[in-house]
Amino acid sequence: MELDELRRAVGGARALDELDELDDAPLPDEPFAQARVPADVRDRVAEVRELVDRCCDALLDVEHRTAARRLLAAVAEGDPAIFRRRSRPETAAAAICWLVARANRSLGPGDLQTQELLGWFGVRSASQRGEPMLAAIGVDPHQPGERELESPAYLTAARRRQLIADRERLSGATHDDDLD
Repeated sequence: MELDELRRAVGGARALDELDELDDAPLPDEPFAQARVPADVRDRVAEVRELVDRCCDALLDVEHRTAARRLLAAVAEGDPAIFRRRSRPETAAAAICWLVARANRSLGPGDLQTQELLGWFGVRSASQRGEPMLAAIGVDPHQPGERELESPAYLTAARRRQLIADRERLSGATHDDDLD
């Protein structure tokens, strides 16, 4: 079951099992992929991206910012209607940052607190806004367990390093069980 959760975190068994598909190199500081965003929502998405960038610069880091930019572009491409609705850009930006931080296990005791992240945007919750965003990238928003983005493209080096270590630990346990 734990191995299934690891596979879900990165988008499947192949991504987890193949070393060349899953490395622990830091995400680069890359520009936002505006070309992926439909023209009619570009201004709205730009507002959200500005907030995402400022939050990541203030509370997280460059890797989280790159992951959040990637996620924002994928959401806009996957379901641009999300950005056509009348809603505050702060709510959308909070949801993007919250999804990325959760997927990277960057929230919790000893780390950034969820309320601190959401408070930065002046919102109390991001989960309801995050559900259609997950659906936009092809992730079941009602899947039990941790919120995963199901792609290593959204994972920081630290999170991928942990996934690789967990994979090795679980693979060793599986092989040890085969020897008994």
